[in-house]
Amino acid sequence: MKKIIRSYLFILLAIGMLCTSALASENQSINLRYESGTGEEDMEIISVAANDDTVYLLVFDEREMKMSFEYWQAGMEKSEVLLIGNAYRLDDDQETSLMATNTSKLFSAGKAIYLFDDEDKSVRMLVDANGNLTPNDMIFQIDDMIEGKDGEQIDEYAQRIFTQDGVLYVCKYDRSNNRTSQVCIMYGLETGERIDVIRASDIKGIYPYRDGKLLTLTVDGDADDAQDPSEATPYLLNIFDPVSFESTRIGETKAFGDHNVVYREENNSAYFISGGAVYSFPNMQEPLKLSAYLPMEIWFEWIPASLCGDLFVVVEGQTLYVRELDQPDLQGNVLTVMGEQYSNAHMAYSQKHPDQGIAISALTCADFQQIANALINGDDSLDVIMLDTQVNPITRVIDKGYAADLSGYPEITDIVMQMDPVITDVLMRDGTLYGIPIDVQGSGLGYRTAALKRLGLSPDDLPKTYLEFLAFAANYQMDYEDKADSINLFAEEDVENLLFRELLDNYIAVQARAGEEIRFDTLLFRKLIAAFEAIDFAGFVPHSQNSGENALFTLDTPYWDAEKFSDQAYSVPMILPLDVGVSPLLDLRVTIMFINPHTKRMEQAAEYLASYVQNYLAFESYAFFPDDNEPLINASVAAHIGRLEDDIARIELQLETAEEADKAKLRYDMADAKETIDIVDDGLWSVSEEMIRTYREAATPYFYVSSELAGI
Repeated sequence: MKKIIRSYLFILLAIGMLCTSALASENQSINLRYESGTGEEDMEIISVAANDDTVYLLVFDEREMKMSFEYWQAGMEKSEVLLIGNAYRLDDDQETSLMATNTSKLFSAGKAIYLFDDEDKSVRMLVDANGNLTPNDMIFQIDDMIEGKDGEQIDEYAQRIFTQDGVLYVCKYDRSNNRTSQVCIMYGLETGERIDVIRASDIKGIYPYRDGKLLTLTVDGDADDAQDPSEATPYLLNIFDPVSFESTRIGETKAFGDHNVVYREENNSAYFISGGAVYSFPNMQEPLKLSAYLPMEIWFEWIPASLCGDLFVVVEGQTLYVRELDQPDLQGNVLTVMGEQYSNAHMAYSQKHPDQGIAISALTCADFQQIANALINGDDSLDVIMLDTQVNPITRVIDKGYAADLSGYPEITDIVMQMDPVITDVLMRDGTLYGIPIDVQGSGLGYRTAALKRLGLSPDDLPKTYLEFLAFAANYQMDYEDKADSINLFAEEDVENLLFRELLDNYIAVQARAGEEIRFDTLLFRKLIAAFEAIDFAGFVPHSQNSGENALFTLDTPYWDAEKFSDQAYSVPMILPLDVGVSPLLDLRVTIMFINPHTKRMEQAAEYLASYVQNYLAFESYAFFPDDNEPLINASVAAHIGRLEDDIARIELQLETAEEADKAKLRYDMADAKETIDIVDDGLWSVSEEMIRTYREAATPYFYVSSELAGI
């Protein structure tokens, strides 16, 4: 049985009193993003705690296998490392293996900062009551088992830990009653002695308050059973007495599922997160007040929020968000954007302008009528709007003047002018730009490489037109009867309808591309229909039986993505014309973004769009920019190879001084590392020169955007 030993081999990097940074006069909102520079999400904020002037963080670097204890104060552009070291566990055979790094949690008690390890249940002090860095051995261990509904002992990980009036509260989720509620175990902070347990089925969150009392979020008994969370009633915020178990209602939060309550004694107000904003109960009473904007909606309390003076601190993903609360003219300065909040470009804008409030509109491309009414009526509540070329009539929106002129913003136009005109034509009028593409999709017929190999075929053996493909499908059972039972023709269910829809869309788009009237009384259409009707779809195997080797064709292979144009890909696009003499057509679905011409925040909105054209993902860039032919390295594989090369160099040095008896093991390890490099090296390039060359020859010349067909 493995013995878990959790150890932090900290190297002391900063000793002594942490001096408070002087507060700058400008807004102190900031985004602190943690990344290694490899392009991979290999750094993670594990836990955060704060006192009145300092935020402390545990940051895990997966690439280096290091855990760092860091601090940040207002005025600093980034956090500084206080301690750094390895976090690992030892098996009984003394071999190291990666631990579950998300089980360590920080919590504060006044100025002091503690570390709770949820593996061995130990508590350690990292910063003392005077702000001095004092990492020490374990103070005590706690028993944090909770009792299930049938009396069984359950060990759940701690979700939130805090202190108040010398009491340590360890809060966990209780899932033993078919609904999730909070259980909070109380301990003496000095001794770790268990005092009591707070438990009630309606409690969704327990938070510190004052005078020996707590704040709770509770839910109406029936709200948990609501099928649609939007129909559920908002949570209630209460002042809870852990001695008498009596509650005093403060008021309703904004919505069901709100979370991350913090209390600020200086203004006697409670703050919480609802979606993409921070709200408050000023002076602990209704009505609610909007107190800060977050750059995206945060729906879960993965890491509890903190207060650092008047700064609200919360983690989402790889970023620590710090926001000043209750700033004047908060709503007057907000930029309202539609549809986007998690993209690299959105985050890049927020990173550059953390003091700019960003409200995320709930509208989507499906709400076009509501969007159109707002534009027609001169409504400026939406600043940045997003539409879809295959769903929304973008051509009419621009023709009627409902998109702002971007010609005065060279930081946008200079980049867009380098794009494929096929993609940007829908956004241009007489040389003037009215929007930008922000996303591209497009998928269709493709073959599965593993199944093709099983059939003993090569790509050259496959059909060269849609008519040939339909004939291949009609004759498949007869031509490949020895393998047809084990290798189905298509991977999808309901393939008859899906294939007909793809065929019809392609036929219509080919006529639209030629500027012709959409007609179906043509020789080509009659030939296509006859070939389609010759296929016996009844014999196809259900989708559940189709794996990569068991289905030859799929109707969902992305042809916009250069990464797919490789004989090593899972499925490879088939770029087929309808018939001989007809040019192939690859219909792209482009998401576009434009600015409401009625906006009062034109400069901010234009900079937001500029953030997009400056932060396209590599795969989008290949589709948008025909001159982008730079191969793309796989950062994760490159980092892995780098680590292996470091291992080889280290072993070579060890061999120079090793005892003869130890050299065999070292040589074996070095040979193993070299062999692993040879294996993973095949995946070094996400997009190789050969893939780009094929993409440019087979796909790019046939791109088409059928925006004028939206709504047909």
